[in-house]
Amino acid sequence: WVSACYKADASGAAEAASYCIKVYLYVLAWMAWALFVVNFIALLLLELFALIFILVSAICASPDGVKLLDEVVNAMSTNTDLSGALNATVLCKGAGSSV
Repeated sequence: WVSACYKADASGAAEAASYCIKVYLYVLAWMAWALFVVNFIALLLLELFALIFILVSAICASPDGVKLLDEVVNAMSTNTDLSGALNATVLCKGAGSSV
């Protein structure tokens, strides 16, 4: 169907040009929409990462922060197997805290 844009004959040149413009605008609209959706999802993930980083930094800055974070990880690992993957000391060091 796109070949009409490249093989426009003289008799239907105006119709082919109109068709080509419609196809171009349709594709352009879908590309813009897809870019908007992808950017929206990427920004949400970035904000989620920043929020988690700020939360972990604030917890680690408190006096018993590592112990509290360790309890949070253990509480989350009752449903999932996070206790082996997450370590409160490593999380605090990654967040910039001197543990």
